[in-house]
Amino acid sequence: MLRLLPAALALAAACPASAAVAPVTTDDVADAAEQAVEALPVEPAEESVAPAAAGREASQVGWLEIEGSLRQGPAPFSFLDPADLPPSLSDVLAQIERVETSDDHAGLVVHLKGPELSLSQAGALRRGLERLKTAGKPVVVFAAAYDTTGYYLASVADRLLLQRNGSLELQGIAVEEMYLAGMLEKVGVEADLMQVGRFKGAEETFTRTGPSEAWSENIEGLLDGLYGGLLGGIAAGRGMDRAEAEAAMADAWLLDDAGLVERGLIDAAVERGLTEETSSLFGEDFAWDTQLGRAGGSAMPTSPFALFAQLMNPPARGMKRDGVAVLHLNGPIGAGESGSDDGLFSSASIGQDSVVEQAAELAADERVKAVVLRLDSPGGSAHASEMMFQALEDLAAVKPVLVSIGSMAASGGYYLAVAGDTIYAEPTAIVGSIGVVGGKMSLGGLYEKLGVGIHRRSRGPNTGYLDSTQPFTDAQRERVRASMVKIYDLFKERVAGGRGERLGELAEVDAGRLFTGEQALEKGMIDAVGGLPQAIAAAASAAGLGAGYEVEHLPEPLPFPEAISAMFGGAQVSAVAAKKATLPAAAAAARRLLGPAAWTAAAGWLDAAMQLRTEPVLLLHPAAIVIR
Repeated sequence: MLRLLPAALALAAACPASAAVAPVTTDDVADAAEQAVEALPVEPAEESVAPAAAGREASQVGWLEIEGSLRQGPAPFSFLDPADLPPSLSDVLAQIERVETSDDHAGLVVHLKGPELSLSQAGALRRGLERLKTAGKPVVVFAAAYDTTGYYLASVADRLLLQRNGSLELQGIAVEEMYLAGMLEKVGVEADLMQVGRFKGAEETFTRTGPSEAWSENIEGLLDGLYGGLLGGIAAGRGMDRAEAEAAMADAWLLDDAGLVERGLIDAAVERGLTEETSSLFGEDFAWDTQLGRAGGSAMPTSPFALFAQLMNPPARGMKRDGVAVLHLNGPIGAGESGSDDGLFSSASIGQDSVVEQAAELAADERVKAVVLRLDSPGGSAHASEMMFQALEDLAAVKPVLVSIGSMAASGGYYLAVAGDTIYAEPTAIVGSIGVVGGKMSLGGLYEKLGVGIHRRSRGPNTGYLDSTQPFTDAQRERVRASMVKIYDLFKERVAGGRGERLGELAEVDAGRLFTGEQALEKGMIDAVGGLPQAIAAAASAAGLGAGYEVEHLPEPLPFPEAISAMFGGAQVSAVAAKKATLPAAAAAARRLLGPAAWTAAAGWLDAAMQLRTEPVLLLHPAAIVIR
């Protein structure tokens, strides 16, 4: 199911808790080191269900388990072995590619163990399996239960298997939009928001009781694209036409194993061991490869001195030969440093200072011959977006810069994307939202209902713009809107300059319109539909790199001393920790209800929207979009 999650949760956290920062002692550091060791992942207790295969190692069959959510970007800490962490999307794609290119592997079996995948991640993995099939390697996918996204991935397989009496719950895409104007009026909150871009829709959640015609037109077009891609992929994978696939999906919940096979939704209902299926495809004389090039977890030193030395002296980083750098930019856009855990709701952010510094370092690094920006962002600060654009444009002036859009590059996210020479996007990525939203929440009526007295003191001009007790005056509103129009014009200028003649008519894609990756390609907003591997290969080709080039994923993992400093040494970090500790029960419940993948999308949008407390103008996608 697809949900548009508004920033209702943000209202409950509008007044963050204050935090005190205690001095750091040696006991604190020792306790932190002990906690870090205890937090290291361990080998799972549950054994793999990969069936045993007899015979010599004349050939191998890959066994790949996908469970939970996939990590985005590199490992967060340098003192953790990446092999001890959950795999990233790039890790899993590399494992599939290993089977594709190896002469020793006859095929691949994929076991889906409740994966939490976005539709874009499922699409990227699906293309990897398609390439494997093209190479003549059979693909088998097995699960005890499939949801819509997992089934979309599995439908490309040569053999799609369901455990006997398993679950196949398929549904289309539905939308629930929440409008809060009536509730805000009851509690005494006035949403004094404006938008530039008729289709933007970012202020409607708070200012209306239902959608405008423009927003309905915008979201309907996006849903048509998303559902068309989902249904078309399932139909093609299962050898059906769209009408047949849609009818089978509608009946899936009511069908038993035999009915699912008869309707072509699965190839067989099987026992957990899979021995009969694998024997018929691969014979008896093969060995399972359960690692697929991914190293096993490292053994922890038994000596505390050796452990401390390992934590304080992480492996050397940096390129040893010429190659491509992949800079992962995930989360809402804001000022300051990028972070992996510094948002009130989200676990990642794109910080202006970090990106500007990283762009300069990449430009100066002679080993880095090309750069790929891996973008997944709903947007955020307008000022930070422009500052980062300038830094990325400077980088693109000295070496090739390509862009790979994951699930989303909307508003400020797309602003960053057009700094690149070539843009790739997943077919189901959300692209566009070229528009501006601004304003504030006036809480004077709420304060009055609660019996809270506010006495405001100020000096100098322009102090009333962020007055929490009063809406804008007419003069203030006029000036804020003029500022928004100025930013909107610059946004359009950046898009037109970045895309050049490849872009069709700017008027057909601006004003806040949303597009899928496929739709954006038709409009000239991107250059190709594809994932990160395709962007990396194209970047290497643009830089004239031959075989054997290196790929480095950035930002670099945080060393142990810096991790300890971030834990205890900064008021900003400690304040965020305090805010998270006081999150309303509704937010905590939403996190559990949505699951890791969905919460990532929703939380990033909430954090971006919270910037209206300090910055009156944002480049923000209108809502968090979650597909379940």
